[in-house]
Amino acid sequence: MLSAATDDIPQRRWFNSLSVRVAIFLSLALLPLGLLAVLQTRDLTREIQSRAELSLLALTDHAASGERQTIERALGAAEALSAVLRMIRTSPDACTTYLSEYLNSSQRYSYVGFIPPDGLVRCASDTQFVDFSNDPLFKDLKERPQQFVAPLSNNEGAASTAVLVFNPVMEGDQLLGFTVVSVLPDLFRNERNTAENRRPLSLVTFNRQGRILTSESMHADSVSELPSTLPIAKIVGQSAGTFFDANRAGEQRVFVNTEIVPGIVYALGTWEVKGDPLLNLGFKAPTSLFPLLMWLASLAVAVFAVHRLVVRHLHQLSREMRRFAIDRNLPKQVFEKNRPIEMQELEKSFQSMAHALLNDEARMENALREKNVLLKEIHHRVKNNLQMISSIMNMNIRKAQSVETKATIRRLQTRVLGLATVHRNLYQTNDLTKTNAAALLREIFGQLMSGNNSNGNRIKVAMHLDDIVMFPDQAVPFSLLASEIATQAIHHAQAAEGNAPVVELSLEISQPGTVRMICRNSLVPGQPSDENVDDDGLGPQLVKAFVVQLAATITTERTDDAYTVTVTFPVQEIPLETRDY
Repeated sequence: MLSAATDDIPQRRWFNSLSVRVAIFLSLALLPLGLLAVLQTRDLTREIQSRAELSLLALTDHAASGERQTIERALGAAEALSAVLRMIRTSPDACTTYLSEYLNSSQRYSYVGFIPPDGLVRCASDTQFVDFSNDPLFKDLKERPQQFVAPLSNNEGAASTAVLVFNPVMEGDQLLGFTVVSVLPDLFRNERNTAENRRPLSLVTFNRQGRILTSESMHADSVSELPSTLPIAKIVGQSAGTFFDANRAGEQRVFVNTEIVPGIVYALGTWEVKGDPLLNLGFKAPTSLFPLLMWLASLAVAVFAVHRLVVRHLHQLSREMRRFAIDRNLPKQVFEKNRPIEMQELEKSFQSMAHALLNDEARMENALREKNVLLKEIHHRVKNNLQMISSIMNMNIRKAQSVETKATIRRLQTRVLGLATVHRNLYQTNDLTKTNAAALLREIFGQLMSGNNSNGNRIKVAMHLDDIVMFPDQAVPFSLLASEIATQAIHHAQAAEGNAPVVELSLEISQPGTVRMICRNSLVPGQPSDENVDDDGLGPQLVKAFVVQLAATITTERTDDAYTVTVTFPVQEIPLETRDY
């Protein structure tokens, strides 16, 4: 009963757990809040990153303020000189004298000059002849006249000896030449704001060709702090902003690109990432991190609460119910008072149900015991009555004068004893609802053989019987059918002189739910037999009636040395075991 009840319980799977289902429904409930938190976290992260980038841009722009002021002043000076040089450019002596006096009075620049379109400088702050006619930069400026700043050094990252500022001198649409002003690196260093603590590791300025104008580095080599994967020339024209890259020494840095003189001069600041929260923009936590942590915390609290308040109490109650199902013992311990009221009510309901079940089982056991006693008494009395009838038949056999009368009464007595055998087996067994068909056949054959062997007709019997359990409704017609068939087999068994007749009987499960009984008696080849001559006799009629009651099929087969009767019928039980006799 317990195993059958256990089989009805659905197989336990992880997704059938109460904690898992609570977690799923809680996740669905938290989903809108999670989505809202993701959006807010994403916006907040973007805002923080944007403010950090603006702060770095402001700090970098402030660090490059000295370079900006110096270059803007140089551009302003070149533009102012252009108005004067437009008038005195044709007088080399006057032009040279004017520029020399300007250079001495300003004391900010190292060289001032005017470059005509042919590239041959005749007007300058010194008398040294300079030829720009073959300079690629000058040729490019002549094609596109505009303000321009260029380093005097051609090597990237190398210390520039001076920064040249060019300003076109125009008369209408005609290019008259360029005013050039040379700024020494010392002037940039003097203009830098060194009092500010928050300065980049390296700060370089460069023109729109990507050539470095000035460099300021906390290290000896400023080239090592340049980006390793992005050339400076590709930074030109990009909007101001920040990007991450490794420097040429392989260290992670934050690079800030800003425009200090629009369209002319740019600055690139290098900042150290490690140890500075403002610059630690490399760590970009996913926007779902906070909602995920909130979801995990909520699940942990919910699962803990469900397990603490419900699941563990249900597990304990389940163990008590299984223990009660096995040994019918009620739990002695009482639920804790701090447990939820619903759990206490469930425990009380289980105890009430268990007490009611025990009382019902006790009453049913008493009723079943009384029923078994009554049934055994009935079967016992029926057996005694049948045996009394058999004794009366014995008395009639002894008094009968006719052999046919004795044979008829003896056959009737055999049938009565067969019925008595069934009732004796029923009251002797513990379970009155079932009987062993093999035991019935052994007793029936034992009775038949004792009568035949007492007459001096020694018959050998070979039986192979499976222990098959039947209900009494089947056992009674089966035993009578087997008795009739066995009687006929014993009566008609033949054997050659010097040998004993043989009767073989087998009972087996031919296929699930089907029983087959085979009875075979030996014959002597060539010797006639009167077997089954009278099909209208009582024996064949009884056999037909019992076959109908069993819903069986019967077949007969006669060969030279044997006569075989095969009976096949359905049975509700399965064989217990197979034994050879």
